Amino acid sequence: MKAYKYVEDLWKCKQSDVLRRPTSKGIVYDKPKHYGINELKFEPNLRSVAEERAGSKLTNLRVLNSYWVNQDATYKYFEVIMVDYSHKVIRRDPRINWIAKARRSTLPLRRYRS
Repeated sequence: MKAYKYVEDLWKCKQSDVLRRPTSKGIVYDKPKHYGINELKFEPNLRSVAEERAGSKLTNLRVLNSYWVNQDATYKYFEVIMVDYSHKVIRRDPRINWIAKARRSTLPLRRYRS
């Protein structure tokens, strides 16, 4: 019975921090701006991540497009179409020579595709 009285006195005595525990995160009772739940979180999709990785590995090629190939429980596989913009055939072809222009060099960094 003595232990019960001790715990009861601890709960009554607000100066002790013995039985104080952090509360679990749950519903927000305050302004949401203090909790950061309204802030937009940017998360790129896996396709654009694959295009960026391929573009950073092969810097002499430019990413034209990509498409989904396969997936398993862990990974998603995308096939990335890349173009050698310095090749003469690409520069002479009117359908695709737009990718050889200097202003197109930063497109993969801004996630633009055809």
